[in-house]
Amino acid sequence: MIHTVFNQLLKYYLIAFLETKVSVFLREKNKKSKNCVFKFFILRIAVFYFVQITRTVLILQLKTKSYITAESVKNRLDGIGEKETRLLKLFKEHNEELYQRIGTDTTVATYNVYLFAYDCLSDFLKYKYDIEDIAINRVTLSFIKDYDFYLRNVRKMKDNSIYMLMTRLKKMLNRAAKQGTIKKNPFSEYSHGKSEMVCRYLQPDELERIMQAQIIVADFHFAGFQTQIL
Repeated sequence: MIHTVFNQLLKYYLIAFLETKVSVFLREKNKKSKNCVFKFFILRIAVFYFVQITRTVLILQLKTKSYITAESVKNRLDGIGEKETRLLKLFKEHNEELYQRIGTDTTVATYNVYLFAYDCLSDFLKYKYDIEDIAINRVTLSFIKDYDFYLRNVRKMKDNSIYMLMTRLKKMLNRAAKQGTIKKNPFSEYSHGKSEMVCRYLQPDELERIMQAQIIVADFHFAGFQTQIL
């Protein structure tokens, strides 16, 4: 990190040196040229924007300590709001967006699944690290394996439940990768298969016994009403 900051500061000195030398050269070489003022004006604009971009990259690195993309630099220059860099805040942001879509392309049941996934992840952070939230760039393969262990051994969940929760966490990290918070989703190195569900069907003899069974009808009289229960 210190090395990166040093490189950025070095660029500032090189830019200032370049601007000074080139501008002096143009003035001396083209004193009588009609294009001298125009060339110098274009040069100053180019250097100005290069300095702005360099300064923006430096600020983003110092503030977010995350992977910097061209989009994040552009958003910063355009004054567009920064993306969430904390895992639970990003998860909450997603859930709020999902809530707004209930009745259009999602359901209440799906929304509740994401709320449950959020709560499980929050409980894990408190249990394992005693923290309320975590930086997304600190979510590594080791973190994912620890979460798997927690769900399996502390929460006593089965494979399919773990698969469901891991899928939701993977989606959040994909979202973080797309917005430039991390360079790569650590789930690319993690594998967890979904258990095959075994559906038990009635055997022919069991079905036959049900079909031959006699149904007893019981009559109950209370408060002036008569009810039949099969």
